[in-house]
Amino acid sequence: MNPLLYGHNPEEHIVAVQQRTDSLVRIYKRPEGKVSHEDAEFFPFFFLSDSFLIQGFSRFHWLKELTGSHFYKYLVVFKRWSEMWEAVNFILTEYNKNRRPLASSYLDVDSLLLRPDPVYHYLMQAGKTSFKGLVFQDLHRLQVDIQVFSKEQRLRSASRNLDRIIVISLSDGNTWEHQLDGRKLGEKEMLEQFVNIIREQDPDIIEGHELFGFLLPYLTQRCKLHSVDLTIGRDGSTVRTYQKRFYSENEQ
Repeated sequence: MNPLLYGHNPEEHIVAVQQRTDSLVRIYKRPEGKVSHEDAEFFPFFFLSDSFLIQGFSRFHWLKELTGSHFYKYLVVFKRWSEMWEAVNFILTEYNKNRRPLASSYLDVDSLLLRPDPVYHYLMQAGKTSFKGLVFQDLHRLQVDIQVFSKEQRLRSASRNLDRIIVISLSDGNTWEHQLDGRKLGEKEMLEQFVNIIREQDPDIIEGHELFGFLLPYLTQRCKLHSVDLTIGRDGSTVRTYQKRFYSENEQ
């Protein structure tokens, strides 16, 4: 098995990894059809082209010069996710002291290479990959679709009180199917039952047309309107979104 494609760590049956704290991730596995989990440390990192950029940063960090002749010569590693972002802000401040126009985010700093995804950081360090040792049929999949009613016809809006979800359809890709019908249930009750079904089914993968572009954002907004916690995270956590392009508190 090629370690460049599948990772150098042979651990199998991983179906999900989720950030738990500033320094821990939770690894979910499905050996023999049952879900188990364990926690592991992760160490956030980024790459620099010049070590001078991090000089003067007071938080503890490791700085390693890499072999080879590539542009990013230095690996900088931290103990905590928040401390890494402190370092990013430090570099951005130092960078802007002698730059015009000012860099508005770390993406404007060519000398810094960072992917703001803690799960990516852990998997890269550990050399692990998801779904190793599993076949497609081993995964628990759940398909979701919604139909919405809009007073403005084509101009549907999740934040408009008069609009609403009228159908939520779910299936597991095999024989199980379920439909929440707005003719029989209020929208709040539909959303509450939807959350309960997700928790009961405990899928490894949620599938749906325009899942991130429409479906999940619409469900999230409707849950907010009805004060329903969209706790469909594997550990019971609420769905969160964050803006990857610019640093914000949501990325910490």
